Amino acid sequence: MGRSMNRRELIALLGSAVMPWPRPAGAQRSLRRLGVLMGTEPTDAEGQARLAALQKALDLLGWRETSDLETFVRWSTEDIRIDTSAMQIVQLKPDVILSNGTPATISFQHQTEDIPVVFTMVTDPVGQGLVKSLAQPDANLTGFTNFEFSMGGKWLGLLKEVSPTIAHVVVLYEPHTPHPSSSRCK
Repeated sequence: MGRSMNRRELIALLGSAVMPWPRPAGAQRSLRRLGVLMGTEPTDAEGQARLAALQKALDLLGWRETSDLETFVRWSTEDIRIDTSAMQIVQLKPDVILSNGTPATISFQHQTEDIPVVFTMVTDPVGQGLVKSLAQPDANLTGFTNFEFSMGGKWLGLLKEVSPTIAHVVVLYEPHTPHPSSSRCK
């Protein structure tokens, strides 16, 4: 079992993977390896836009593909393909992994304890057992959630403001999103 990494160490490693370090003129920085697993199909416009935004941000920070950054991108929405793609990325031993979506992040949680994984688009990382807490993830996973449960009250207030005559509201929540059929989700 690998040593667990604290949040500061993980952020420092992620920062060193994407931030330009001062270097003497003409000196090369070491090649960094980034694994990316998009929990969408390659034809998904939103997934393509997210990947393009990542690549643009890396480019703006001075990280160029092939000269000092090697990126491995995999796409999938099916559980078995997600697991296979996650395993392929882990075997490539990247410096850091970017995981997009709950099923992809769950797969990495099962596949590696050593490689830092930064997740995005995960609805409830604490409730799904991906991290101990958002403030103290306590493992090699950390990231961003796309939903803050405390916003629910704000949404209801806004709805009441827009339509003051509303008397009843029903909220549907699927904790296993985006793949309700996944046996891995809690």
